[in-house]
Amino acid sequence: MGIAVALMAFGGCISVALGQDANWDLKNYHIYNAYALLHSRLGYDIAPAQLQSYYNPFLDVPYFLMAVQFQWAPRIVAFLQGTYFGLAAYFLFRIALIVIRQLTGNGKHSIALALVLGLSGAGLGHRRSAQP
Repeated sequence: MGIAVALMAFGGCISVALGQDANWDLKNYHIYNAYALLHSRLGYDIAPAQLQSYYNPFLDVPYFLMAVQFQWAPRIVAFLQGTYFGLAAYFLFRIALIVIRQLTGNGKHSIALALVLGLSGAGLGHRRSAQP
């Protein structure tokens, strides 16, 4: 349990350190889909965000409520959103622990490598959306 809390705190701190993102997805459908759900606009506005209008809006509701509806401080919102990353890191750690120990017996270095690769993914070093 202590590892999970530590990784969630780490994820929150990383999120605050990276700063706010202003990508196309956030501007064009993440915020709008939650708005449409909470303000009964899903049946009136037909595909305002094109295909992405039909994504499930429930995942976007917490961010919309914190950032737009209640207007919490951006650093608090960023920290709370970053805790999701920390929770994912915890589950990746547990999976890597089980799998690598079964394959190698110990594999401390392999577990660390799995965490680094699994948590960085394709976005390693990519902080903000590229603007033409």
